[in-house]
Amino acid sequence: MTASTFPAALAFVLSQEGGWSNDPDDPGGATNKGITLATYRLWNNDPKLSANQLRDITDAEVEAIYRTMYWDAVDGDEMPPGIDLSLMDFGVNAGPERSIRLLQEAIGTEPDGIIGPITQKAIDMMPAPRLLQALRDAQLTYYRELDTFAEFGDGWTNRTNARYAAAVDSYKAAMEGKTA
Repeated sequence: MTASTFPAALAFVLSQEGGWSNDPDDPGGATNKGITLATYRLWNNDPKLSANQLRDITDAEVEAIYRTMYWDAVDGDEMPPGIDLSLMDFGVNAGPERSIRLLQEAIGTEPDGIIGPITQKAIDMMPAPRLLQALRDAQLTYYRELDTFAEFGDGWTNRTNARYAAAVDSYKAAMEGKTA
């Protein structure tokens, strides 16, 4: 890729995540801008950080966490436009490794959660629009199988559909840029 689409992917994630939340029914627990307390503690290598400290997270910290723990974890800069956004955003909800495994299942490679040369070649061989549809379908199936789908399913479904639409738009914009 010539230019990183990370800023656009981050903007999408943040548009979906909102601000501070500490829903006792949410398995993620205390969360701010989509960053859970567990993730914030891991990022800072400090298991004693409090929910109040997470509430005060800076925009620079948010961007750095999303870049290193999600975007880089799914090799976002090596992915085709649209695929990158889909992998990162789903990774925010379900973990980057799970996001990669669903991708690998969609392209027919060994689902080991690691993007190596075999996975990358298979991504490059599959038409992006078809892969985006396969990812959307796999992501929806994943959510539907969760015990908490009854409570959170509408939100996950809406986000998956919004993710798919944004990913398709990103892909189309990149294709228009290549032909101009």
